[in-house]
Amino acid sequence: MRKTYLLVIFILGISMSVLGFFILFNPSASLTSVTLIIGLLLLLNGINEILGYITQAKIWNISRWHLIEGVFSFLIGLTTFFYIDFAQQIFVFIFAIWILLSAISHIFISRTLKGFPGTNLLFILGIIMLILAVISFFTPFIAALAVAITIGIFFIFQGFIWISLGLVIRKLN
Repeated sequence: MRKTYLLVIFILGISMSVLGFFILFNPSASLTSVTLIIGLLLLLNGINEILGYITQAKIWNISRWHLIEGVFSFLIGLTTFFYIDFAQQIFVFIFAIWILLSAISHIFISRTLKGFPGTNLLFILGIIMLILAVISFFTPFIAALAVAITIGIFFIFQGFIWISLGLVIRKLN
């Protein structure tokens, strides 16, 4: 199970980074398509976070924020598929909350794993994501280009965080 979890972390990290670059360099892409892709990634991320917490919590003292982020990601992913018009209307607000929870989760993970290689990078990227969340909350009605840039940058950082976390976990084995 640990190898599968590690593989999923790397796949999610690479997928989120690729999606981030795609959004960043193609801001005119259909909001519906981007929303569905993000919904799928959120759904997969939620499942991975929940299963990861359930299977790994006793092994390496994982924070409950990991589980909270997983449940939140899963619910937003489902909402995106079943209420796409609603998801598009509150797109920025939903992701500002997710960015905030992800940032807090990664900051706690970096402090829980303090002393292992790569945890300082997790902490710094978590702080950057926290800043992106605050910016997203205060600019909910910005143009589509700014939304694409904010979300693109978030997914790039989120992807790098997952890849970094995977490297840290790999060194624990």
